[in-house]
Amino acid sequence: FANGGRAANIARARALLEQRAGVRWAATGQPVLREEGSPLRDTPIALADMLLASGQEQKGRRLLAAIIARMRQEMGTPEHPEIWYYFWHPIALALSGEGDAAIEMLQAWIASQFDLTAMLQLETEPSFAELRKDPRFQALMRQLRSRLDEQRRELDRLRAEGVVPDRSGNP
Repeated sequence: FANGGRAANIARARALLEQRAGVRWAATGQPVLREEGSPLRDTPIALADMLLASGQEQKGRRLLAAIIARMRQEMGTPEHPEIWYYFWHPIALALSGEGDAAIEMLQAWIASQFDLTAMLQLETEPSFAELRKDPRFQALMRQLRSRLDEQRRELDRLRAEGVVPDRSGNP
């Protein structure tokens, strides 16, 4: 993107994201999502975030609304278990201003104990900046820290008993 101005670079990046996301725009300005594919939708969500950040608020909000509507339609069906939605869809919900729904999905993710990498995402994801002020979000963080501390203590115990080899590099 070295050649051309900022606006041209943004337009090229948006076109590339649209292509990779499989997003088309109807004559009415409504987004049309690809029918097939994974429910993760990281690229369409990234496109919506980019649209919002570049001043194309209406287009970004329409895309988020389409993604979230699809998510709600699919989630929980036998082909699309809720667990598939834990990582990206709270971001879409937060970007769309649906903080309560984002926190509810994050709570379900943490309760599932499926993936403890949630801690890093919760601490660093820019879309959660406003949610970090919410006491429910802070409670999720405390819950994760507690669970991670508990697992660390258990690992240390197992190492001390010789059940698990110490590969931590600590003397």
